[in-house]
Amino acid sequence: MPSKALENLQHSPPRLLVVVKDLFRIKGLKTSLNNKAYYDLSVPADSTSTVVESLARDGAHILGMAKLSHMIGREEPLDAVDFHTAFNPRGDGYQSPAGSSSSSAAAVAAYDWIHCGIGTDTSGSGRRPALANSVWQFHPSHHLVDSTGMVTTYPVFDAPCIFTRELQVLNTALKSWVLPNKVINKPNEKDSYEIIYLVDYLPVTNQERIAVIDSFLGDAATHLPTTIKKTSIREMWKSSHPDGTPNEIDEYLADLVARTFYYGFYHSSDTFRSEYAKANDGAIPYVILSYSGDGQKVQQ
Repeated sequence: MPSKALENLQHSPPRLLVVVKDLFRIKGLKTSLNNKAYYDLSVPADSTSTVVESLARDGAHILGMAKLSHMIGREEPLDAVDFHTAFNPRGDGYQSPAGSSSSSAAAVAAYDWIHCGIGTDTSGSGRRPALANSVWQFHPSHHLVDSTGMVTTYPVFDAPCIFTRELQVLNTALKSWVLPNKVINKPNEKDSYEIIYLVDYLPVTNQERIAVIDSFLGDAATHLPTTIKKTSIREMWKSSHPDGTPNEIDEYLADLVARTFYYGFYHSSDTFRSEYAKANDGAIPYVILSYSGDGQKVQQ
């Protein structure tokens, strides 16, 4: 950004500078999903997705679109074919940014004048980039915010998310997102919070990591009226699993992802593949990695 523009921004009321994952519809712009075939078929959107529109309504400047992993899947920068995606700026600058919200997180990590990046999370598409790029990420509860205008792959899990370096920026952005009857305020003595401590994953054997986790929980208890609830997913499943399902949750989950998420992921692009075939004499679009209806990986 030119220095004069930055100087003007510094002397004007603070407004969020935002980059948006290229799967949110923006009025007048085409959507790519980082796939040339999808971009070629795309038409300029006639409206802007709700989460982006709400930020703009409250004064945020939408800087542009951030690239993502190909077709909202999993892709490393060196795998990119149609459009480039960002490297992780941390370390030597060549680390994996993780995906699929790769560039949304990498942009926030790389440029101190970008306040936040908008991404999505389905099965880690926001959590992994936040971890890899060392930025904060907030993933609202499902259906807390309106996802209209967001391209989805698995609506049961899909949700928008925000990346930022500062919690105050996160608070500002979320005020634009939450439902009208919800308000984000500083906690008071009447608020009560519960932190779920999953004993299936914690504690870990590394005592230094346990010390960091315990320190974090101690800080949370200091600032919030908090109770720590130790819970075992495996034990809960044993005591209340649905009739006709295995007694052990690990057995139940063995093929669940392949038979649900992959299935839904593949069929979320049915219309795109059908329209591409009609426009190209039956040819299938180039997709780096997809999944068949039975959950098997296929190369296209």
